[in-house]
Amino acid sequence: MSGEDLPDVFSKEFEQGVDKRCREVCLPLKDNRNLIGYHYTQNPPWHPQAKSFDAWIDDITKPGMAGRTAWIKLMRQIYGSTDRWKEVYGIPIDSWEEIEHLEDPLRGYVYKQKHLEDRKAFMQRICERWYKVHHDAIRRYDNNHLIFGDRNTLHLQPLPEFAIRIMKPYIDVLSVNVMGPPSVVFGVLEDATRIWDGPIHLADTGAGIYLGGLPKSTYQARDLHEFETVYAGMMQMGLKHPQIIGFGWCGFYETPHPGGRSGLVDVTTDKPLPDRLKVVQRWNEWMRSKYEDSQSAEN
Repeated sequence: MSGEDLPDVFSKEFEQGVDKRCREVCLPLKDNRNLIGYHYTQNPPWHPQAKSFDAWIDDITKPGMAGRTAWIKLMRQIYGSTDRWKEVYGIPIDSWEEIEHLEDPLRGYVYKQKHLEDRKAFMQRICERWYKVHHDAIRRYDNNHLIFGDRNTLHLQPLPEFAIRIMKPYIDVLSVNVMGPPSVVFGVLEDATRIWDGPIHLADTGAGIYLGGLPKSTYQARDLHEFETVYAGMMQMGLKHPQIIGFGWCGFYETPHPGGRSGLVDVTTDKPLPDRLKVVQRWNEWMRSKYEDSQSAEN
């Protein structure tokens, strides 16, 4: 979720587009017993420091767009009168309707802090609309599977409290991406778990053994021993942390060339990487035995 031309979530076209996509994807899968649930996208720019926070707002508040109408509605709600709005934005208008035709009413402002607070407030409206439209469309065609919402990369982009509060009625599981050993993951999750009390899926986590340049979003293991430390730690963390229901290991299957990522298969040969495969098999078996032991204890 970055770049320009992000969707105008207030428009009928957005609602219809999401409905069409969910009808195509979710309806055929609604009775599939192997499916766990659905994600929307990755890293919506809810935080003001996010790369596309301002771009999204600016894109959907152009003249004639539904987002412009939603912005004016919010301004009326916040300021009450055009005179108070003019004090903040410094644009001479006599009626709210005039804002509909202004070229760029968000550009000019007198009070920077109030302008930023207005943008944050508008992003909350975008967030609410985003989650409601996706939730309603999925549930229209599939009542049987979980809604995981968006994958939020918490170690790169904090998730504002308002986003977690807004998404609560619309998702079943909070999905987060956090790279690194459990000590890092536990720390990053702390802020989220103070607000979110439901299940958490570590949608993208792990460590890679790199030969080339390291992407900023990934954690680099020094060697196979550290690779195992992180993988084993995720398994152990899943038993210790009351909210974590599972994790997705980043690049689990194939290792892109030139090599040295997180996967278990060499993409150039399609052959398993036996040293890594043994690590994963060993700890998967450990987890299976733990569950069997717990079930025996219950019986």
